[in-house]
Amino acid sequence: MFRFLVSLSGVLLTIVFLWFTNVPLGIPGEWTWDRHPLAADSPFNLVPSLFWVGVLGIYVWAGSLRHEVAGSGSPRFLKTWLLGLAILSFCTLSGLREAAPIEFRSAKSAFVLYFPGSSGYFTEASKVRETREFLRNYGEIVKQGDVLHQGTHPPGLIVGYRGVMWLCRPRWVQGILISTLPQDLRDAFRIISEQSRSSGGPALTDHDRSVLWAASLIMQACVAATVIPLFALLRLNLSGTSSWQLVSFWPLVPAITLFMPKSDTCFPFIGCMVLSLWLYGLKRRSWLLCIASGFVFWLGMILSLAMLPVACLAGLLTIWKAASDDAPTGQRHVLLELVQKTAAGGVGFLIPSIVLWSTTECNLFEIWRDNFRNHASFYQQFPRTYWKWLLENPIELGFAVGLPLSCLALLGLVRAIRNFRTPASGPALASFTTWFLLWISGKNMGEAARLWIFLMPWLIWTSGTDWETRLRHQSPTTQRRWWLGIWLCQFIATLATITKVAGFHL
Repeated sequence: MFRFLVSLSGVLLTIVFLWFTNVPLGIPGEWTWDRHPLAADSPFNLVPSLFWVGVLGIYVWAGSLRHEVAGSGSPRFLKTWLLGLAILSFCTLSGLREAAPIEFRSAKSAFVLYFPGSSGYFTEASKVRETREFLRNYGEIVKQGDVLHQGTHPPGLIVGYRGVMWLCRPRWVQGILISTLPQDLRDAFRIISEQSRSSGGPALTDHDRSVLWAASLIMQACVAATVIPLFALLRLNLSGTSSWQLVSFWPLVPAITLFMPKSDTCFPFIGCMVLSLWLYGLKRRSWLLCIASGFVFWLGMILSLAMLPVACLAGLLTIWKAASDDAPTGQRHVLLELVQKTAAGGVGFLIPSIVLWSTTECNLFEIWRDNFRNHASFYQQFPRTYWKWLLENPIELGFAVGLPLSCLALLGLVRAIRNFRTPASGPALASFTTWFLLWISGKNMGEAARLWIFLMPWLIWTSGTDWETRLRHQSPTTQRRWWLGIWLCQFIATLATITKVAGFHL
């Protein structure tokens, strides 16, 4: 009852704060998020979100029943039911997006991905004539000191758009993608074309439209697919039923609906993949999984430096495992094995770095160094007040994740601190430590709701510490009812957020 009342209080606080106050969402004069007025057709826009959330809820409830019968190791559950959850998460995200004002539904994909002010990677990729030459010269581009997009990012996002452009070259691919365009996205493309022509630029081609739409779908697919590696992480310490119920909170995190299709929304999938491959590699003593983890980490690092905290979390969890492992072969053997697996992860990271360097002369290590320098220069051009953001960022993170889920994470952290000697406390304590170091570093003073999306699955992971303890002695039916009540609170908080807060200055 206490946890439900806390979640219900989180819903009420979200509604009152976002809808009935004018308290700035951020620090005035430095960075704030906008509130937008309720659109005239908003009640009708709730229908898709209510429908898909209802279908998702029924599916998760049925999955709980199926899981109790089949057991945690059922291959059919892991392969079929989890894949179904990812597909329904994709549909739910589409439904939730329709609850926002019209310019923040599908149409925002065109504006966000096309205009350099909000992204710019499509524009830069369109200018590239030869990818190898682009990579060879990218280090010089970064040295120019841009503090917004290219200067603070490795080349992976632009190369990724080049890949999407290549995939969309066949006319039949363009035909399929264009035929599936939502009407508001068609209107957005028409507006962009008219603006471009009026300024003397070219109109959008069918290829441009298909690339932008495909990129948006890929980002949304990555968000939805996050449930798969996140479920794997939860299963390391929790029962199958608890893992299944908790992972269903992921598509109801407000920030991912608000900020799709920004590249930030694909980072949780990559981060969870790195962690799951690494931890299962240690658990199963698999060199291959550790090498794969290092390679996926490399893929993330060529997209964004946001992957560095993921490496920090993996390191802390590795230390935790070494300290808590009671292997009969002795602590020395455990440490030696961890060193070997870390070396395997390093191989997975270093080999593609060296191959890229030798084939294109693209020195990622110099690029990452310059990215750090440019990021530090951002605050020289756009000053921020450290102590104000130190107070603001945790609050913004709480609303971005959803206050009901944030409260569950806080309860999980408290339980982990009280029972810090138990193995199940490791993920919660390591996640909190990583976030705390990032928080006090001052690396993200502003836009934490977007920039911290990569760590939001960790709050679901942290929630499991308290969730499992509190519900393990209750009947399965009671556990499902408590899950449904809190899950619906999270949905209402998400709906209240995405219908009022503007994630972009369009």
